[in-house]
Amino acid sequence: MAYANLRGVTAVCNVEGCDNPSRSSGVAMCEKHYYRMRRNGSLELKEPPTPDRLLDHSQGYKLLYSPQHPISTPGQRTRVYEHRAVYHAEHGDGPFSCNWCGIEVMWSTMHVDHLDDDRTNNDIANLVASCPICNQKRGVAKQKANLRQRVSPKITWQGRTQSVCDWAEELGFTRNTLKMRMRNGWPLHRMMTEPRGRFGPKAKSPK
Repeated sequence: MAYANLRGVTAVCNVEGCDNPSRSSGVAMCEKHYYRMRRNGSLELKEPPTPDRLLDHSQGYKLLYSPQHPISTPGQRTRVYEHRAVYHAEHGDGPFSCNWCGIEVMWSTMHVDHLDDDRTNNDIANLVASCPICNQKRGVAKQKANLRQRVSPKITWQGRTQSVCDWAEELGFTRNTLKMRMRNGWPLHRMMTEPRGRFGPKAKSPK
């Protein structure tokens, strides 16, 4: 319905060249231009997608414009993750075996995992089928490792640099044991090789 001002004059969209009625008394644009501005942030039309156009995803993956792709998400039939499309093109409809535990998986539930953890590396040699549980476990392990790299103190010994937590697990100490030795200024060789003291924290079994 066109909005009529107090003088009874019907208001029209204030976008140049548009004669459509204004959306309401508080909005000077018509419905079409109002929602275009909300979607795009401007009145310019977005470039239409093409089959070879990749779209960035918020989590670092790539979305491929592929209308009616057989593995695209129902209700979103124009988009499919590039790494899933690459795997499908190579291996087909399945079923597959989870690369980590061997359980049978299908496209409806399976994940396509990046072996090198690089979400932009969609080479077929870098992609494997994974069940949701194994994929989630790998995700937790990667988050844990990333957190250690960011916040845990580092120790370089025998040509290798690792976090205190990683060295503690490898050597069979607790992380508090290594941190205490670092605070007390122990020489590096002694800190890394001397067995736990009689009253120290209980050691873990080396892996």
